[in-house]
Amino acid sequence: MWDKDRIRLIFLCLAVGSLWVWSWNRTQPPFKGYSRAQFLMDTLVEITVVDSDADRAKKVVEKAFQEIRRIEGLLNRYNLQDQAFQRGYGEERSLHVDDEVGSLLKRAIAYGDLSGGAFDITVGVLTKLWGFNEEVQRIPDVRSLYEVLPLVNYKNLKLSPDGKTIYLKKPGIILDLGGIARGYALDRALEVIRDNGIRHALVKTEGDFRMMGHSPEGTAWQIGIPHPRDRSALLGVLTTTDNAVVTLGDYQKFFIEGKVRYHHLLNPKDGMPANQCQSVTLLAETAEKAEALATAVFILGPQKGLELIERLPDVEGLILDERGYLLPSSGFETLNFSWYPSTS
Repeated sequence: MWDKDRIRLIFLCLAVGSLWVWSWNRTQPPFKGYSRAQFLMDTLVEITVVDSDADRAKKVVEKAFQEIRRIEGLLNRYNLQDQAFQRGYGEERSLHVDDEVGSLLKRAIAYGDLSGGAFDITVGVLTKLWGFNEEVQRIPDVRSLYEVLPLVNYKNLKLSPDGKTIYLKKPGIILDLGGIARGYALDRALEVIRDNGIRHALVKTEGDFRMMGHSPEGTAWQIGIPHPRDRSALLGVLTTTDNAVVTLGDYQKFFIEGKVRYHHLLNPKDGMPANQCQSVTLLAETAEKAEALATAVFILGPQKGLELIERLPDVEGLILDERGYLLPSSGFETLNFSWYPSTS
């Protein structure tokens, strides 16, 4: 006859495997942790809140998911490709956008300026050429890359003074907000949770974490940094709260051909996958900022990427370069980070 503890353990394991089952942690009464996951924005989004009121926690988590769905629908409503732009003055094409989208685009342009163009939302034509948003990826021929590279320059995009109209200086440009939209959605979800009176929560996707307060165990949140060449291993664990941690790398969307790894983090300058890093982890106050800067650092490479991090207040980073060497920013060592023995 099995004892009650063993039965409870089996029940909890089954609950974790379901996307629709609520789980709880009783280690810090009267607080409990409630978790739920849904597939949104082309990834699995998991939300955990810590609260003493189970009914309120469930309702707030659903509101947070509703906010992510709203943002996904908002961005999908604007088909940010050349076909969606109407003829404007001269050769420019224009599109009227929602205030929220205009504000997001304005910040995206600012990240482009900050990174010297390493972060560039006009890489959509390159993403399409490589097929990274499709079932089958391919290596484009040199001529095709040469033809589309003139379309990749965020300075070919401008906003009207009121932020409600965007203009493209060249036809054929495709905007890609993939390097900023997911982080923004996580930030908004956390704001919804906070506005509904909950002070302890974690919103996460693959590689993106936005958190506040403490975990169900009553401690700061523990974020595992994955090893890009061994998905069962970690580079280490970062214990933190009230900020965002984003890790991206050449292991998330990639294919291998001729023993060469080709991934989705494309250099706007030459249209090829950036090849100086395996992964980049960024810690910043928001997930949007961490995601955009992590993308820029990966494209820039270790030397210039670390230089960018060091210029920015309240931003720290960890780079794993193409040789497998870990390169932390100057302030990263002051964080509560547990290195795994194999990487120390």
